[in-house]
Amino acid sequence: MSATRSSQAPRLGLLTCVWQRVGVAECVLTRAATVARQSQAELLAVGSEGGARRDQVTGLAWGYLHAQNDPLGAKWNAGMASLRALGVDGVLVLGSDDLINEGLLSAWRSELKAGTPLAGLLDLFVVRRGDSRALYWPGYPEGPRFGETVGAGRLLSAELLDRVDWRPWPDEVNRGLDGAMMTKLRRVAPDLVARERRVGMQAIGAVLVDVKTDPDVDMNHWSALAESPGTQLIDREHALGFLPEDERVEIEALLAPAPGPYWESREQTRISAAIVMRCDDVLHLEEAGRCLMSIKGLVDECVVVLDDRSIDAADELLRGLGASVHRRAWTDDFSAARNEAAGRCRGEWILVIDRDEELIGRDALREALDLHGDAADAIAVNVHSYNGRPRPETMASVRVYRRGCAEYRYPVHNQLEGYRRLRQCDARIVTSYTGQMDARAQRALPMLEKLIQESPEDPHGHYFLARTYAAIGDAARAIEHARRCTDLAPDTPAYAGSWVWVVAMTLQRQGPDAAEKELAEALRHHPELPDLRYLQVVTASWRWAMTMADTPVPYAFVPSQWGEQFQHLPAAAKLLGMPFSFETIGDGDDAGG
Repeated sequence: MSATRSSQAPRLGLLTCVWQRVGVAECVLTRAATVARQSQAELLAVGSEGGARRDQVTGLAWGYLHAQNDPLGAKWNAGMASLRALGVDGVLVLGSDDLINEGLLSAWRSELKAGTPLAGLLDLFVVRRGDSRALYWPGYPEGPRFGETVGAGRLLSAELLDRVDWRPWPDEVNRGLDGAMMTKLRRVAPDLVARERRVGMQAIGAVLVDVKTDPDVDMNHWSALAESPGTQLIDREHALGFLPEDERVEIEALLAPAPGPYWESREQTRISAAIVMRCDDVLHLEEAGRCLMSIKGLVDECVVVLDDRSIDAADELLRGLGASVHRRAWTDDFSAARNEAAGRCRGEWILVIDRDEELIGRDALREALDLHGDAADAIAVNVHSYNGRPRPETMASVRVYRRGCAEYRYPVHNQLEGYRRLRQCDARIVTSYTGQMDARAQRALPMLEKLIQESPEDPHGHYFLARTYAAIGDAARAIEHARRCTDLAPDTPAYAGSWVWVVAMTLQRQGPDAAEKELAEALRHHPELPDLRYLQVVTASWRWAMTMADTPVPYAFVPSQWGEQFQHLPAAAKLLGMPFSFETIGDGDDAGG
């Protein structure tokens, strides 16, 4: 069946939904209207904010439909129903922060004419506010979504939409709309989905740019894409160079860092930000700007202790953002610098954050202080550290404390000590160490070695030496210091990770027999530590792999019920970041790889 409903050129509909983000939506709608001007496409934006939004949309030559913003699935489906009534032959789905070029529309019109039921792009560009760089994301990496197209810019033909009664999204969904759509399409029309045209931008002369302007909403998305295998950091001009000059000027203005301080002066200083940083180049300055932007509206003052080796431009930038800046001669002592920053603060509460970090969830942190403020001395948040793996490393970290109740100790990998009453909140801090681990380790190692020379019986230095050596692949030194830490502080929860490293590295180097002995001792001290229970499973899987590879003679002719599942274990181990790989032992064909 042809995707077009007449012998004439196919009629394409463009559908988007708008909500807040007035500036970026105007740029996106203007761009799409310019692209569609020669194609007689039907343009429809579904909004939920009434008069002013309607005037904006219709003023840019788009049709407007009003619908409730919740649930989002029903909102998008309402737009599809309107385009169905207009008799279009296919619909291009466009996010309100997605820029496209003429090449995409031209390619999709050709696909409709050829009878293609579904088409999408595999890759895209991403730009964000306050960053002169852009991301080129090559597509979903190896895993459950490998080979899927992105939701933005996707084409659905009328033939496919008829199968789902022009309701490709479940009405009730509010999150994960792309995945929900594809799940429904595969269930209802698997034959048409199997004919999907999947293509990269370059192959068809298309451009798709995802524009991120809200740090609270967009930081996780940027970080996840940045850590995806194959993603490239490129100059922003490369991503936006296809735009006409007037449109590019508008987008660049939206992406510029916000001028002036990110907090308002108030009579009472409740929350102070205390930041220790060094800025060596423009990229460091951009990180500092994004860091300060992420705490906008939360803190009442920002105190920066600046390493005096920083470039001169750092002072001007930070003061321009409203921070008080105090240069300090560097003495290889992070605790001294952090305590100085705290000593210069006036707030009742002190927020500690670094230059290369961004806070997500300001409201959650504010609510935690309102709820627990009288019953807490410190608040912990989750820190998500991206380091090149599919998922970030996550750990709780005390980042907010009552001024005067605690101070930092240790010159490197400093620890906050002195608080008594601790509460947890849902705010999180996001950072990335991808490509930096070796450089960070080389900076930290001399300070840690000096620390254990001065305090050989302090487990802190041994713990972080083990962690650092493990990160750079020096297993022998890592296990040496991990064992020393378990000897000095076998039952201390803060250093329980040393047991994990001992077991994991013993498994890697000596196999399951030796690992099980270490594991039994570790569980005696920390029976509820989840990582040790995980290593129990890993060790058992390793032993199972050995058994599958060299089945004892009495059982050689018993059909294995699990051989097929075993073949998938290497991929699962890679996806989960397991600290070992499976290898075939012996000649068994069912052993896996």
